[in-house]
Amino acid sequence: MPQLVKWIWVPCVLLAECGAVVVWNAARYRSAMFEPVDAESSKLVFDPQGHIEGNVATGYKVVEFGDFQCPPCRQMCAPINEMSRSRRHGFAFEFRQNPLPMHAYAEQAAALSEAVPKGRFWSTHDMLYDKQPDFSQEFMDKLQKSLGVSGRDLSKAKELIFADERAAEALRLNSTPTFFMIDPNGKVYKVQDPMQIPSMIDVGS
Repeated sequence: MPQLVKWIWVPCVLLAECGAVVVWNAARYRSAMFEPVDAESSKLVFDPQGHIEGNVATGYKVVEFGDFQCPPCRQMCAPINEMSRSRRHGFAFEFRQNPLPMHAYAEQAAALSEAVPKGRFWSTHDMLYDKQPDFSQEFMDKLQKSLGVSGRDLSKAKELIFADERAAEALRLNSTPTFFMIDPNGKVYKVQDPMQIPSMIDVGS
């Protein structure tokens, strides 16, 4: 083999090998960040009657099981809202309740969010996360009054929360936030890092 051809051929081989390694590592990273969910469990993730907003045109759905007194849930509120509304990488976003027992006001906050008229859920959702540092019994009592929520409203709301909690229990979710992504073909993935959702949608587009 002529020397010139040899020196051209060797770097090209190395470049191809490096490219294969990069692709393999990217696929391995995606599989670690997006864990496939079995068919039976997948049926429990999305509630078509639930609270949904965002960009439905892409065909992707993201479901969060969250807790209004959970600090990491609060941190993810604004980024998820922004990502869901993106024109190119957006998704239909559903929030489901999973108030954890270690949080004293999580159940009350969840009940208040479910007790308001459905058209006010998302504004209440965002407000509760914004006011999370102020949570106290006095705050909850004042908020219930300002929202015009009755004791009867709260009782009905708790039934909705219980349905989400049963789904979370069946999915063995013991921490919040927990995110799932559903692709346009209906395949469900448990998401380890929600900030990577746009890149996953980009790959699938």
